[in-house]
Amino acid sequence: VPDVGKSFISLNLAASLAAKGRRVLLVDGDRRRGRLAQKLKLKGSKIETPLETRQGFSFVQAPEVEAHDQYFQDYDIVLVDSPPILVTADAAAWLDHVDLVTLVAWSGRQTAAELIEAQRRFEQLGANVGGWVLNGVSASTVGYQPYREYGFGSSYDAYRRA
Repeated sequence: VPDVGKSFISLNLAASLAAKGRRVLLVDGDRRRGRLAQKLKLKGSKIETPLETRQGFSFVQAPEVEAHDQYFQDYDIVLVDSPPILVTADAAAWLDHVDLVTLVAWSGRQTAAELIEAQRRFEQLGANVGGWVLNGVSASTVGYQPYREYGFGSSYDAYRRA
């Protein structure tokens, strides 16, 4: 599903795992419109060497990884930020290299039918769909009321806004 924060989630997950000491490779798996190099502020939005390291994790673009399959063996975790499956079949090309697919959706942007179809396409291709990340959820949308059960009520909200 396009424009739901897949790259944002991928970048932050890579940085978090690397901070915990894992050897992480983040692959920009979008051959047509990959923008991770730009988000990582790499010179000219292209990597200068086949493998760049930022924030403790390594980064590579799709064409480079396809030419050097050994990249997958040198890391504890390989994250592939792929294009949306509902827009292009390119995401399916990575399934031979991954153990688990995590789908990302943005709260309120997609229909239930789109979400079901995205998962169905991966499952038909034999992917192990591990779950979903629901991005862009507002605490007020889901009725989250911090500390109300302790009797703080609106007086607590006044401190939060200050």
